[in-house]
Amino acid sequence: MKKFYITIFCLLLTLGAFAQYKYPPTKKVDSSRTYFGTTYHDDYGWLEKLKDTAVISRFKNQAAYTNDIMRKISGRDELIAEWKMLDQLRPVRISGPVYRQGRVFYRKTMPGEPVGKLYYRQGLHGKEILLFDPSNYTRGKRLTIENYAASYDGKRVAIAYSEGGKEVSTLKVLDVATRKFLPGEIYPVAELAGFTLDNTGVFYLAFKTADQTDPEGMMNLKTKLHIIGKPVSTDIDFFSNVSYPKLGIESNAYPYVTLTDDNKNYIYSGLSTVRPDMIM
Repeated sequence: MKKFYITIFCLLLTLGAFAQYKYPPTKKVDSSRTYFGTTYHDDYGWLEKLKDTAVISRFKNQAAYTNDIMRKISGRDELIAEWKMLDQLRPVRISGPVYRQGRVFYRKTMPGEPVGKLYYRQGLHGKEILLFDPSNYTRGKRLTIENYAASYDGKRVAIAYSEGGKEVSTLKVLDVATRKFLPGEIYPVAELAGFTLDNTGVFYLAFKTADQTDPEGMMNLKTKLHIIGKPVSTDIDFFSNVSYPKLGIESNAYPYVTLTDDNKNYIYSGLSTVRPDMIM
């Protein structure tokens, strides 16, 4: 019986806490749908129309309300200051080292830095040279290096970077000697696969559209081949359910390719999805 009263007391406290919040109202609209003879009533189905001005306004109101509540949390600013102080104590993080013709390419994140920068050395003990700093590449925008690949001769680096944490990248090729990007860029890119073995082209997985609210944008993706110096419009559909219809590639699968200079006679292809299994 004692446990019962304690439970009721805790429940009342919880209800009292929620009662003090006045959430922005969300209208109800009958969005009935019928599947196989059964009708389902959904008062909030209208929220699925993400481009509708009423839906956008509703989400902005919810975000503003949440931010207002968060700003009023006691000790919030002190906690954030402590986290920033602790972040300064983190060691230097180096990731993704790649070795090409005596050159070492890697991404390094210093303590307190929000994003990593791309560097290279001529040999392990050579001078460290900054190749790409996403934090100041475009004024007013925070970019992140999603992934990169060095050419097999070590003379070029393909870099896929995104803005504001989006999973849609821009792909550009950088000349290592001049530390400048070559003309042209590819967008929207899902993932960078790497250079061709003769260093003349780059493989990448292409989105159909950069609109992340489009449910079809992440379906029927293609791994394409871009020949450096040629227009993006001439890129080749190298591996997809369109280029190989007999393989029966599902529309939600990501077709990818893998190259290795250990075996120059083959290009390996596979399929991946959000499921943990992979198909080679």
